[in-house]
Amino acid sequence: MEENTAVSGLKKAFQQYQEADSTVTYLLMTVVAAVFLLEIFVTAVRSLSSIRIFATGVFGVYPWIAWPLSPVLHRGFLHFSASIVGLIVVGIPIERHWSRRRYLAFLVLTGYTTIVFGAAFLSVFSDQQLAFYGTSGIIYALAGYSLTHLPRRHNDLDLIEKFAVFIGVAALLSVLIDPFTGPYFEPRWINGGHASGFLIGAVAGWFQLSSCDLKSFLYSERDVTGSS
Repeated sequence: MEENTAVSGLKKAFQQYQEADSTVTYLLMTVVAAVFLLEIFVTAVRSLSSIRIFATGVFGVYPWIAWPLSPVLHRGFLHFSASIVGLIVVGIPIERHWSRRRYLAFLVLTGYTTIVFGAAFLSVFSDQQLAFYGTSGIIYALAGYSLTHLPRRHNDLDLIEKFAVFIGVAALLSVLIDPFTGPYFEPRWINGGHASGFLIGAVAGWFQLSSCDLKSFLYSERDVTGSS
């Protein structure tokens, strides 16, 4: 019975992911996948030993290419897969709470802002070439948004929204624990992209009047006006 319940829950979640209107999230996933395929191609053509060598080295050779692409660059298959899964689990349920234009702006601005903060933190503890990249800052921002926005604004959460809140809790714990895990006062000490992303998303989720909130407000105002 428990297994059947679990399977039923997974099927329900899969259906909700399928039915969600997530054009912008899918667009970002497509861009991430396209750039990663390009990384694989260049790594093979240049006979490099790993994708990470290319992803990091391109910042020194072609910084004018690397930095604009930094939010969608990845160092390997696990890094890439984690980003895709994160965008599915958190991005798809969150997109419905924004207008399409505002959501796209949020992703772009958050992507580059987290790169700036991550690189700035690296620069404090390293005098070598800087290379900071990945989509995880965006995912942490979406996780922070889900944690502060969904429980406060909505009483009846969908299953995939509950998953997003769970990821938000996990992201919060990750950010809080990170400073205590070391190695201390070294470039790998604290991930500035994760921390800044979560903070940006949490603040946005706390203060933002999302598109669904706005619709509810307008409907309530219309009802009040119609009854008066």
